[in-house]
Amino acid sequence: MTTQNIRKLLLGSAAVLLTAGPALAQEAAPPAAAQDTSVEEIVVRGIRKSLANAVAVKRDAAQIVDAISAEDIGKLPDQNIAESLQRITGVQISRSNGEGSGVAIRGLTQIRFEIDGSTLTGNGTGRAVSFESIPSELFGQLQVFKSPSADMIEGGLGGTINLVTRKPLDLDGLTLTGSVQGGYADFRDAKYPRLSGLVSNKWDTSIGRVGALLNVSYEERKLRSDEFDVLAWDRVGLGDINGDGVAQTATSGPLTPDEVWRPRQLRSVSQAQDRKRLGAVGTLQWEPTSTLQFTWTNSYNRFKYRNDYRLLRLDVDKARANTTAFKRNENGTLISATVNNGNVLTNNFVEPTNQTNYTSQLDVKWDLSDRLQVTGKANIARGRNRVPLVVYPTLVGNSTTTIAYDFASGADLPSVKLPSFNLNDLANYKVNTVVPQSRHTANNEDAVRFDAKYDFDAGILESVKGGVRYGKRTLAQQNDDSLSNKFTNTPVATMQGQMAGAFTGTLTTGNDFLSGLGGDLPRSWAGYASSFVNGPGLDQLMSAWGLSVPIAKNITTYYDVREKTWAGYVQANLSGDIASKPWSGNIGVRVVETDSHSFAFLPDKTGALTWQDNPNKYTDVLPSANFKVSLTDDLVLRLAAAKVIARAAADQLKAATSINYGFQTASSGNPTLDPFRATQYDASLEWYFRPSDLLSIAVFKKDVSAFIANEIVNITIVNKEFPGRDDFRLSRPRNGNSGEVQGFELGFQHAFAELPSPLDGLGVQANYTFIDSTTPNTDPFTGDTLPLEGLSKNSYNLVAFYEKYGFSARMAYNWRSKFLTGTVAGSPIFSKAVGQLDASASYDVNDRLTVTFEALNLNGVEGYTYQTVKERLLSHVKNDRLFSAGLRFRY
Repeated sequence: MTTQNIRKLLLGSAAVLLTAGPALAQEAAPPAAAQDTSVEEIVVRGIRKSLANAVAVKRDAAQIVDAISAEDIGKLPDQNIAESLQRITGVQISRSNGEGSGVAIRGLTQIRFEIDGSTLTGNGTGRAVSFESIPSELFGQLQVFKSPSADMIEGGLGGTINLVTRKPLDLDGLTLTGSVQGGYADFRDAKYPRLSGLVSNKWDTSIGRVGALLNVSYEERKLRSDEFDVLAWDRVGLGDINGDGVAQTATSGPLTPDEVWRPRQLRSVSQAQDRKRLGAVGTLQWEPTSTLQFTWTNSYNRFKYRNDYRLLRLDVDKARANTTAFKRNENGTLISATVNNGNVLTNNFVEPTNQTNYTSQLDVKWDLSDRLQVTGKANIARGRNRVPLVVYPTLVGNSTTTIAYDFASGADLPSVKLPSFNLNDLANYKVNTVVPQSRHTANNEDAVRFDAKYDFDAGILESVKGGVRYGKRTLAQQNDDSLSNKFTNTPVATMQGQMAGAFTGTLTTGNDFLSGLGGDLPRSWAGYASSFVNGPGLDQLMSAWGLSVPIAKNITTYYDVREKTWAGYVQANLSGDIASKPWSGNIGVRVVETDSHSFAFLPDKTGALTWQDNPNKYTDVLPSANFKVSLTDDLVLRLAAAKVIARAAADQLKAATSINYGFQTASSGNPTLDPFRATQYDASLEWYFRPSDLLSIAVFKKDVSAFIANEIVNITIVNKEFPGRDDFRLSRPRNGNSGEVQGFELGFQHAFAELPSPLDGLGVQANYTFIDSTTPNTDPFTGDTLPLEGLSKNSYNLVAFYEKYGFSARMAYNWRSKFLTGTVAGSPIFSKAVGQLDASASYDVNDRLTVTFEALNLNGVEGYTYQTVKERLLSHVKNDRLFSAGLRFRY
């Protein structure tokens, strides 16, 4: 193919990119480290200048890497790191309370997370990091590595995300910056502050150059989300529906004419969250000589939040004799029915959570000669998640009642009616159990590594690099709980005499619940008062029910996964010319041994619970290669190949079993799981058609040889909270068969400098990603092959910007097609296609003061998940739109 034809191909790709977004959205609508840090960089302080810088850096990158600099973060309408990362081609995010939380790279959530090249541990039981807990102001750059090299730490199947902090010796002497913002959440109707500041300086002293930096961010926020959901849709038989005299049932395959998909429990949930987020980074640097440098960096993040939940639960999974006036549609979904013996339950509980992340690392860089450089790094990482005490009290209806539901009413939400039950009348309730719980999770790593590089400058061999690393990681969890049924089935009227003020007839604010969404359903109900689930009445509640703190230990839930890894690598860095076309690259191999031990309290031969070890050990050889060639002065081709692994999460490796008595589900791990293993191939073609403009296309494929899949089996467990409901579904992981992930990415950026003033301040950035997957996972009821969890087949970003005369503005739209989020009752859960519009603007009052404005979720996106088909609604969620305005200063 000639260069001219290649350019035509890229121009055609640009046309597809700029027109595909709206078409795809219409189609998806429902029917009526020791790493090379030269990266592709989107730097946005002076946008046109930043685009030129980004193009220059991308051309020099050794690997397939994308990045966003801190200056871009300050101008994009992002609320955290995930919000920033979603602007990168191939990155898709998930949300929690409407805010970016989880991240997938090219459809894969098995990602390695780092801070300055060292492990960043999360505060849960997995290896992922929840980015709503980490403020973006603390970092100078966010890097996304899509192709690895041998010197990179293993563990990212999708890629590696590295958060790079600022360094004082890289800044210009005394540096002072800060911002003050006020925010507003419209659904919660609440205001909140957001503050950040950085101070840095460096000095030339008698012992060499010294630098110090402190960067701090603090935010409070008040959020709200309302939700209607269905616990699950179960496949059940309802007797002889078709009247042929035979009640036909089956456990798999197509539905029989007498089977339906029936909702198990209808729920209304109102959640208010109050949060406080504090983040800080402190760095000290010392250069005794020009050839020796020490860097000590510490980071700390504390994310405290209090979730106030108010739930109404309606059990409608009843037998045919008590299910009348029902309608079964062509998919077998029981879209409407009247249940004559339904159960009413309400809960009000407050869940206080304290999450912390701490890292400390010492880096040493020493040039022993003009050719030999050695580096060393020692680091610790600590992640904690603590729920000190949460109490789950339940009210139930005095008797069963009639519940009529209709999912085909045509409104946003289904119709749900209780004609003979007043949900706000406390006289209709009795108390059930009270369950206090506490949860503690630890996620730690200690590591040390040494690397050396020798420059040869001999032919095509530029240098050889090698190193070793030792890491020790611990992931542990303790869940303690108790149970009191001291007053179970006692009328609320009787309990009010013992606990005055413990109950309220109105747990929500009436018609404000899920406001703006149509549907005739309950929007207010009775329950325990908030002060008795997290306030001055909590001690009285615990005492009345015969409970105390600390609560009883439940050692059957304890587990501890301990991992030791030893790794070594060698890598050759190469460069040369092919037919007068310059090329460069690297080739290497990394060998890593993993020694894992999963501990839990398990029964021994006598039946006694003892702390037992379940070991597993494996070795992986991981070759990698990256290659780049300049086909012409403005056309660059990249090729890369590598073997990669991603180890299982701690909750997949645990030997213990977790039980949810209310939902009648259980989950256990598998200590003998092998990691995800894959061989990946990458290629990209980049056309630099103007000094600041770029059009690129990239293709990728991952052959995954060892997927981890969940299997679900039916088991019997004695239900200590709800006696008689002993049928449980146990979910546990296993190593599955092979599969594939493949796709392509298109990227385009252009500043319209050729337009007349003032239109020459306009510009556009756009990207589109297509991802397809073949996995061994199937829907057991339909036989359909399921995609990877978290993978959207189509996604795109469209960003329009204007910057001139000190004024800057951006509109950013991010869209992704439907994606699998998990399973329930053996069936897949899908999140529908969603697109979110964000905006930001700023005005430079002078060189040191800027006025800022940001808006998140301008189009009021609502979350919607469903089971297999859209009519089987699982959740419909309404969240806040967020607005903020403030000042940013620099000195």
